[in-house]
Amino acid sequence: EWVGKKGYKSVADIARAALSAESLIGKSVQLPDANAKPEELDKFYGRLGRPEKADGYEFKLPEGVPQDMPYDGAFANSFKPVAHAAGLTAKQAAAAHDFYVGKAAEFFKAQGEAVAKRATDATEALEKAWGKSDSDAFKTGVETVLRAVKGLDIESDLKAAGLRGDHEGK
Repeated sequence: EWVGKKGYKSVADIARAALSAESLIGKSVQLPDANAKPEELDKFYGRLGRPEKADGYEFKLPEGVPQDMPYDGAFANSFKPVAHAAGLTAKQAAAAHDFYVGKAAEFFKAQGEAVAKRATDATEALEKAWGKSDSDAFKTGVETVLRAVKGLDIESDLKAAGLRGDHEGK
């Protein structure tokens, strides 16, 4: 009945089917059981495409990451042994890396936009109080604040808090 359902017409047809099935069985991957030894797991992960060693993973900045975003290659490399121990393929590890870096890039961009907005809002508030930024009253107000910062010796505290940068040269 089985031969008839398969449409085999001869012993040669059955032999070809058996040879093909045997070939597929040789290429198959079986899941290790819960008590598998480390060397069995290594063989299984290797068949799936995991690099032989943790340093076989390659991570690079994904497309679209802002040029000025800091990237810590050492931090990314610290993920390699974790990916290897988890049995990740190179493609899976790269996808996890790229996802994380992409999320970090989104955060970096959002933070930059928030800082720019705060600067714009602060400038607008000062212009409302002192006049346009190119006016003498505005420039006098800025100079007064800078003298107060220096006089109170809080410049390093403001820099540490991210409220003052070195770009002004003062």
